[in-house]
Amino acid sequence: MSNQDMLVRINTHFPLSTKAVGIKRLPSGDLIVQTPHKEAKKVLQDNQKWLVDLGKSGAILRDRFPVFVHSVRVDNIDQDEDKARQHIQSENRTLYPDLRIVRMAWPKSTAIKQKKYSSLILEVDTPEQANKLIQNGLCEGGEIKRCELFESGCKLTQCYKCQRYGHVARACRGVVRCTYCAKGHTVKDCPLKEAQDIKDKKCANCKGQHEAWARNCPVRIQETERVNEIYANRPSLYETGQGLAPILTNQSYSSTLSSGSLLKCSIG
Repeated sequence: MSNQDMLVRINTHFPLSTKAVGIKRLPSGDLIVQTPHKEAKKVLQDNQKWLVDLGKSGAILRDRFPVFVHSVRVDNIDQDEDKARQHIQSENRTLYPDLRIVRMAWPKSTAIKQKKYSSLILEVDTPEQANKLIQNGLCEGGEIKRCELFESGCKLTQCYKCQRYGHVARACRGVVRCTYCAKGHTVKDCPLKEAQDIKDKKCANCKGQHEAWARNCPVRIQETERVNEIYANRPSLYETGQGLAPILTNQSYSSTLSSGSLLKCSIG
């Protein structure tokens, strides 16, 4: 079913006024439904008959508001997520009696680099809870840890299928390009890589004589500057009824969902 067909089916249930104006498909298979305003989002949440028209089963996913909790000792966090969530909620009961942690996760680099300390991604279900953590910190291991709004658009992301920036391989619709020579095969199948002859190197992005991930690549430098600018101008707090509006980016749906007019749902 096309995005346009989905919009038609959703709005058929609301003939008096348009409730959905756009659809975004996520790599996970979930959908982001763009509504014209917060009131339209609430109507879609309260009347979910439209979900049946999009698939055999469907559900509206609750909004999540992630924060980065910095300098957390990895060994302190139980590998069982449920136990870890319960422990941190209990440890913070005095500071935040109503704290509800929806999800916790480490960045992928934590395991890959076997870090002893890392930033923990912690998701709560209201912007108010997230903002309290950002303003006051989170108690972990008897220490108050600094927290900040998690904006995934601030991270340099490169696809190791097509080598372009701004998405990952599982969401890639491009053709395969070798990291080493830019030809149509994966780097592990590259017949030129073993020789390590500089004349064989070719960047799939700028066509220069270097690998696609090289730090001196002008495309990589430009992309790094772009994400650094996003980080420098990111909001410090999530939007609430007081009108604290986040910067929206194409790479992030963590903060865009808090803008009040976007609705995330899964379709079966």
